[in-house]
Amino acid sequence: MGEWNGSRSEAVSDTTLDFNLRSLPSSVRSCIDNIINPELASFIFSIPKICFTKQGTLNCQKFINKASKAQIDEVYQIVLPQFPQMMMNTYANYTCQTIFTVSSSKQRIRLLLYLEKSLPSLAIDYKASHALQTLASLCSCSEEEMIYARAFKGCILNMAYHPNACYILQKLCTVITDLTFIVEEIIKEVPNLCMDKHGLNLIKKCILDLRISECVSKNFLNLIQDPYGNYAAQLLVKHHADKFHGNINAQIAGKVPQLCVQKYSSNVIEKCLEAQHIRDAILTEITCIENLKLVMNSNYGCYVIKTAALNSHSKQRSDLYLAVTQTLPFLSKKGLKSRWNKILELLS
Repeated sequence: MGEWNGSRSEAVSDTTLDFNLRSLPSSVRSCIDNIINPELASFIFSIPKICFTKQGTLNCQKFINKASKAQIDEVYQIVLPQFPQMMMNTYANYTCQTIFTVSSSKQRIRLLLYLEKSLPSLAIDYKASHALQTLASLCSCSEEEMIYARAFKGCILNMAYHPNACYILQKLCTVITDLTFIVEEIIKEVPNLCMDKHGLNLIKKCILDLRISECVSKNFLNLIQDPYGNYAAQLLVKHHADKFHGNINAQIAGKVPQLCVQKYSSNVIEKCLEAQHIRDAILTEITCIENLKLVMNSNYGCYVIKTAALNSHSKQRSDLYLAVTQTLPFLSKKGLKSRWNKILELLS
């Protein structure tokens, strides 16, 4: 099939459907009457059919990207009832995405109202979810937010765990102004979401919300030892250490050496050492020689002390230098000695 470049003079090739405009419903005919070129009218009318092929969807995308606002209105008039099927198709979903990107907010609202009851089922479909991500990323007015809130009510938690639907929520979290309709449905499940591959990504998008951050802080000790949860804990420290340092310090108190030598929690301890509100309590535990014996015989412990050296003030570095020097004779992993010598240089 030949590609149509949008010019009025070029034929639509063999994809053009032969039909009698007078045979169309009056509502459709009145829209198409506004388009002077009958070849354009024929092409627009054929979009719901030809976009299901590879070459057809390419031609549709080229036309849509060059179309005027009036022509996009005509596209909506023809395509609207076919959107659900198109969004779930391997090729047609790209045509949908192109339509979304050239649509006005009024056109998107019209589409969302039509799709409202279908949005949850479209969100879990692999192909449709890609198109829906594009549509969600364009959300820019309160009317659109309200439609998403109504459509996904009662489905948010299941969507958060779903490998396709989770991305729709993540997109919405980056563009909507009020996260309440999402937060209210996931708030009791925050710890489990943090420890789930897909749920974690949603929490990362919501971490600036204090309701979410407080839940993370109350489960800090468990989360920092989890392969996924430790990332949520690191973001909490990065953005809200000043607000939740009390919860954090209380949970890690007396356990810092053990946490320094674990793969996941050591990353969080390093992040904590960058936060003044938490650093002092950690260093108080680390500088105890008995605790350093455990920390210094671990690869992960090396990274923790190095981070401490880079983020501490002079008095703390001096105390840590003395403690490391006194503990060095007890180092059982001799292969780490050269690394500790370099850390001592940073501390001196």
